[in-house]
This record gives sequence, structure tokens and C-alpha cells, in this order.
Amino acid sequence: MKRQKMAAVLTAVLAALFLSGGTKAMAADEVKTTAGSGTEAETADDAEAGSADGEKRTAADGTEAESADQAGSGAAGTEDAAQAEEPPSIEGQWVGDGEDWQYLLPDGSYLRREWLYDGGDWYHFSGSGYMQTGMQKISSDYYYFLENGAMITGWFFDEDEEAWYHAKEDGALTRGWLKAGDAWYWFDSKGAMYDEGFRMVSGHRYYFFENGQLAASQYVGLDYYDENGLRDRSHDIIIEGDRRPAEEEEAAITEAMAGIPRAWIRRFIEDGWELMYYTERSYFSAPRTEQGIYYLYYDTDTHYRKLKFCSPSALAQAFGEFAASEEETDWKQAGVLADYAQYLQESGLVQALPAYFDEEEEMQFGSLFAAFCREDVRADMKELSPHLYQYMTRFSMRESDGQRPEEADMIRMNDEATYDSDGFGPASDESLLTPPSGPSRG
Repeated sequence: MKRQKMAAVLTAVLAALFLSGGTKAMAADEVKTTAGSGTEAETADDAEAGSADGEKRTAADGTEAESADQAGSGAAGTEDAAQAEEPPSIEGQWVGDGEDWQYLLPDGSYLRREWLYDGGDWYHFSGSGYMQTGMQKISSDYYYFLENGAMITGWFFDEDEEAWYHAKEDGALTRGWLKAGDAWYWFDSKGAMYDEGFRMVSGHRYYFFENGQLAASQYVGLDYYDENGLRDRSHDIIIEGDRRPAEEEEAAITEAMAGIPRAWIRRFIEDGWELMYYTERSYFSAPRTEQGIYYLYYDTDTHYRKLKFCSPSALAQAFGEFAASEEETDWKQAGVLADYAQYLQESGLVQALPAYFDEEEEMQFGSLFAAFCREDVRADMKELSPHLYQYMTRFSMRESDGQRPEEADMIRMNDEATYDSDGFGPASDESLLTPPSGPSRG
């Protein structure tokens, strides 16, 4: 008889993150419907001991038990039937009182300091013989186990620590650099992700956005950081005016630029464009529309390749017009403006431009581009207008495989994701290398 799968819900900034656990076989007279949250306290030696130098056990017939990459990964799908019927990697049965669980072996002893693969999930038992939950250090690596004992893989958020973590396919928490899609992340010695602010990593000063991604081919305030996350003063924002921007203005620039795809910022730089902040202007133009005067806080000068702005709020729209001018044939042939008009009718998240600008197609596309820079709009568009969402994902050149999930992907983590956690880091500095470690699955 099996105890039912239990879900642990870990809440992220914008949406709930659903992490699915596994099932446990119970003795007929000890069936429980939920796992307890506590386990017996163990000694430091127990936590460090691991199992046979941290290696997972193989099945009784000598074949290696396959790992369940979806255990705790946030995927909410049903378990494969064959996997669910696969016998445990070690013969025995689950016993427990509803709070603490053990695994009784045929000889009457309990499984200790060992890994168990059962029902599609990995579990680990302490030196005291109790199933472990929460953050655990086993051998030289950290692992995270749900309240039902199932080991997590992929991204997850710990509410108690208020931190994001990433567990590799073998369950060991990522430490050091992780390259996922086109983004770099850094995790400290206990696996917690760095976010929002400057951090020193092996002698380099890096900036990380709130979502944990390294500022690379992006702006932080007035400063430009290259593809390696290192400062490049030659492409800093140029100030036009005697007034120096206030601290809150620079913070607003950082926030606005964080949503703009780094691939388009990199192209902006490579094509010789300049970004200019007019600190003493209130607006660039103010046409009278059917909705009243409409103030434009930017000017995209395609002739001299200068993007001018006087309000950070206009940056995404301005970059959208730059992108529209670079790939005009592509988006016009795709007919995305008609799809966008339909989306605007169905969604209440984005304000349509006044009809005065109906003939300004590049401005209309700029509005679409700016909207797509918002995480909440991407989630909404993915549901209401999948075709438009797919086009804009391709157009914006977002390489998001394996990245920390956003709202649109909260329940689809690790789907076809790829990871590169053994790299030298964006600055190609060998001192940044984090050697792979942890238990092997063969």
C-alpha cells in the first residue's frame, strides 16, 4: 500500500511554486496520508556521513535506478505508470508514526546513512535511521528534501530563508556559477542565489538583478556592463544637461533596463548607437490626441543612431522602436500588430496608444515590445495570445532554458531545460571555476 504523493507549496515573488514529492510504501497497518514535518535530531557526524561516499544505491537486480528529474522540480504532471511500479532500490518497507519515518529492512534493522530510490523519488536517511527533510549536508554537498522526504531537483524558493536555490540533476545544490540560457547566476557556499545588488566574486565586482541574473550586456544606472558582466565605460549613458540624475532616477533606469532583452542591448551597442539622458527636458513632443495631450519622453534618432530619453519610464518603448527599425520586414510580414490589437481588447494589463498614432507602426510595435518586457504581460499573453507570445519570444531573442522560472513558467520548471554549472564564469577567470562534486548516479 502506498502513501499518497504530497505537494509542498513554496511561494515565490509573483506566483506559487508547486513542488511535487514522491510516494512511500507503508506496512498495511501503518498507512498515513501525510508526512510529518519533523525528523529526529541527528549528530553532525550523521549529517556529514552520507552514504558510501555519497553514492546512490543500485537496484537489487544490479541495474541502476533511474533518477526522477521531475521530483520537486515544479512540474505538476502525473507520474509515469511504469516508474511508479518500479520496486524500491533497496528491499524493505516504510514505517512511521505520522511524524518520523524509517525504512525497515528484511533483517529487522533500519536503513541508515543511505539513499533510497522509491516511486520515482530519492530519499535519504540519517545515521539515526530517520528520513531526512529540509536542507541537509550529505558528504560535501547540500541537498533539499520536501516534508515527505522527496529530494528536490531544479529551482525552488525557501520561504524561511527567503532565498532561491537550484539543485542539479543529481540533487546537489548548485554553488558558484550557473549558466542557464543566456544568463549567469551565482550561488554562495550553501547554495543560496545572489540577487539585487553588487557582489564581489573572486576579485570581480558584479551586479545581479532582483531575479538573480548577472548584469551582462546591460545597464545599471548610467553604467554599461559588457557580456562578461564587467564595467565598460565607453558605452555608458551620456548625460545631456547640467543636472546629474538623482539616485532614484538611476534606480529607475536600472529597473527599466532589466526587462529589456540583453540581446537587443548588445545589438544596440554593436551597431554603434548611443544612449542619451536629457536631464533638463520634460518631454520631446506633446501632440494633442483624442485622449488629450500625449507626452513623448523619448526620441529614436535612426539617422544619427542616438536614442534620447528624458524619463526612464520611456526606455523600453524607445528600445522597441529601435528594434522595430532594425527588423522592420520581419514583424510587418508576421502581421503581429493585428494580433497585438486583438490582445489589447482581451487583456486589461496594457494601455493602448491613442488612435492618433494608429498609422505610426513602429511606435505601435514599440508599445508591444515594451509590454513584452513586463513579466506579468508575458504570462498573460502566453495564455490569451499564444501565437503572439511565441513570435515575441523569438523576436526578443530570449534564451530562457533552465533559467529561474518567471510567472509564465512557474509550474513548468525544468521542462527541456539545460544547465551548465561547471563553467569558468562570465569573466572567463579560472579562479571562478566551481568543480563538479556530489554523489554520482553512475
